[in-house]
Amino acid sequence: MINEVNEQKPDVKRGTKRLLAAVLSASMILSLAACTPEAPPEPQPEPDTTPPVIEGIKNLETDQGVAPSYREGVSATDETDGAVPFTVDTSAVDLETPGFYEVVYAAEDSAGNHARASVRLAVNALQTVPVDQEPEEDIEEPIPEDLTEETVYELADKVLARITNDEMDLSTKAWAIYNWTYHNIRYVGTSDKSSWIVGAYVGFVRSKGDCFNYYAVAKALLHQVGIETVDLTRVPSRTRHYWLLANIGTGWYHFDACPHPNGYPFQSFFVTEEEVREYTALLSEAGVRENYFTYDYSTCMVPVVGTPEGAETEYGWYLLETGQIPDPNGDPDDPNGETNTEDPNGETDPEDPNGETNPEDPNGEQNAEDPNGETAGPDEGGPAADQPGEGA
Repeated sequence: MINEVNEQKPDVKRGTKRLLAAVLSASMILSLAACTPEAPPEPQPEPDTTPPVIEGIKNLETDQGVAPSYREGVSATDETDGAVPFTVDTSAVDLETPGFYEVVYAAEDSAGNHARASVRLAVNALQTVPVDQEPEEDIEEPIPEDLTEETVYELADKVLARITNDEMDLSTKAWAIYNWTYHNIRYVGTSDKSSWIVGAYVGFVRSKGDCFNYYAVAKALLHQVGIETVDLTRVPSRTRHYWLLANIGTGWYHFDACPHPNGYPFQSFFVTEEEVREYTALLSEAGVRENYFTYDYSTCMVPVVGTPEGAETEYGWYLLETGQIPDPNGDPDDPNGETNTEDPNGETDPEDPNGETNPEDPNGEQNAEDPNGETAGPDEGGPAADQPGEGA
């Protein structure tokens, strides 16, 4: 028995040693841990207090009834988030009333920082043609005998270099053309209608004329930016009016950069057939102008957006509305009444004392019934910026 106990002692000793070693090891670890400094906390990022920056804003200008491109060229960026959305507050704007209005831009980043900026919007009153407009005597230098389309297109290119750029789409270019033509030709109640080239030249160089000049200038400018157009002339009527159809790939619309009669403003930029018919009816009912935007559907050759089914024929609207072709002069062969067979010059027509083709006024530019001369040599026009045109 004694021997058995003695034989077990080495094992006890070894266990005791192991226990002591473990205790010592744990003590050392604890001691080392107590002596080791704690790791510093992760640095916290600085709070974002920088608001976004709104760029590209500028004072705006538009015509009565026309919404401007509030967002064009505007952006908002943040140092942390990059591009951020922005809002445009136009609640203070009344596009139907000329005047100055505040437009407010605002942006917010993900940290809740706000940016705000405001610009001024000028809403211009639409120009109109004075009812009592008298033709202005043309005392300018004569039209060059060697005038060509190339000359007119060169004048158009000079204007386009100022009002358009390569970043604009066709719609934006068309709007720039409309505005320039509208504001830079002064209505004088007369024009040389021998050709559209002459009409455009006068509009560019002299900055004056009537609806024929507005039409011709716009025709040249639109052509040079690649926009298709179709010429239109008012029928049936004792007076003429000239304007265009234009197509930027979305269909054919009416395009008439000429101001309209006093008291009846109308923004005729890419308007539908319904809209021009409503305006035509408005002027007719007011006794201001007859058949204002009426033209011969049968010779138009392109469908205008808003043309009702059944009206794509000669005098289609009249056939639909009255069941007959109107003839104000009682001459079925001369619906425009410009070549009365009994009096081709209209010199003794009691209904036309001024004679649309009076020898003193062969183009009918002083028709008393149409002092604005929408076809009487003069045609629509209106007071505009009195400044020289390109090539002056």
